Amino acid sequence: RDRQAVSTLLPPSICAIYYTLSSAHRECHLRLPETAIVFFMKNQEFDEPVSKSDFKLNTVVTVTIYDLEGKKAEAIIDKALKLCDKYEKIFSRTLPESEIYELNHGTLPQEDGYYLLSEECAALIEKGLYYSELSGGAFDITIEPVSSLWDFTSGEKIVPDAETIAEKQACVGYEDVELKGNKLRFKKEGMGIELGVFEACNGKQ
Repeated sequence: RDRQAVSTLLPPSICAIYYTLSSAHRECHLRLPETAIVFFMKNQEFDEPVSKSDFKLNTVVTVTIYDLEGKKAEAIIDKALKLCDKYEKIFSRTLPESEIYELNHGTLPQEDGYYLLSEECAALIEKGLYYSELSGGAFDITIEPVSSLWDFTSGEKIVPDAETIAEKQACVGYEDVELKGNKLRFKKEGMGIELGVFEACNGKQ
């Protein structure tokens, strides 16, 4: 917060310090702390950034590194893309072997009527339920029964009729998800979880 004090502690290789204030957060009514983003730039110059693209998380993912050369940059990019694969196997609602797919289709292991989640999956669902409540349901991670009607990955280009959409909307409602640690149960039949937006954000982080 004290820019002069901070600048005396940082080495000269730092190019700039950019502060984002919490005023925008307050305007959006989000309880987020003030954050400081520090951009580091080395004195060494590189000719071209190293970049690689692949199809991950049902979209095209591109990872670019600007301050490393050759094999070092490629190794980091490969690790980042593998991380996308890891998250897809947990959070994807369309990948049959993913944890969320098994949860939505009732094949995930259970204990005392609750589905057993991995630590990472439970943590992201907890975050999703928080934002669902914060938005009053305008954003709702239980939209899966409705969003899956379009089935964009099948290539069949099916547009659901209004009656089917209305029927599935009855299965939507974050309030009907009970999460206790890594245990989850749905209070209504036909419910499902959609973590697409959080899956992508989690991968970026």
